Amino acid sequence: MNDHLENQLRSMPTATLGLENKRRIHDRLMNYEEHPVQKTWKNMKWALPTIGSLVAVALLAFFIWTLPQNSFSHQAFLAEEHIVEIKELQEIERKIKLPTYAPFEIIEVEYFQQYLGPKDFGNGEGDPAPLEPVDPKLYVHNISYLSNEEPFKGIHLILSDSTAEEVDTKGYEPVELKNGIIAYYMFNGNAQMMYWTDEGVNYHLNLIAENKDKSIRKEPIPREEIIKIAESFRVYKK
Repeated sequence: MNDHLENQLRSMPTATLGLENKRRIHDRLMNYEEHPVQKTWKNMKWALPTIGSLVAVALLAFFIWTLPQNSFSHQAFLAEEHIVEIKELQEIERKIKLPTYAPFEIIEVEYFQQYLGPKDFGNGEGDPAPLEPVDPKLYVHNISYLSNEEPFKGIHLILSDSTAEEVDTKGYEPVELKNGIIAYYMFNGNAQMMYWTDEGVNYHLNLIAENKDKSIRKEPIPREEIIKIAESFRVYKK
């Protein structure tokens, strides 16, 4: 399994978007508009002449108090505007979780899927197609979150069904996440890798970063940041 992960990490694409696009995407993620009721509240005069108006203000205040406060800023998924455009992810018919945090800015997302079941290789031309009937549990979903910062940084996430894949955690160090799940962490010199299983889904979180001379980092990003990414996962599809 480790060799498979390393081969995928070596072939990760690089981000090509310019600085202006980077800023525009960043602004879209981070600058949400205030709720219109909150704008109304700020513009409202405090001195109201009638009891009926005072009651209306009290009801409005209660309504505002019970509103979810800026939930987008806390629950937005990492590079969500790119994620929603990935048709294969929207078609998954099971609960999956995706990250809401990264220690660097993400401006591009790459996706591909693999099928672990029997395939039809046809005449040897083109990619082999899954043989019918297709088992959805045998699909492996790969999501690469890419930054155009220098030196290069990226997150490669692999999701697979826990019954379709056996993972060898030999050499990994167990780490307990805040939700009580035991994850397994390892730095292999090429990538910082963390693996865990949650509600029947295997999550392989792989983070790579280059030195300024474009070589792979000899020292990993602080482990606390890897754990923070893992703990940021929230339910994307129920």
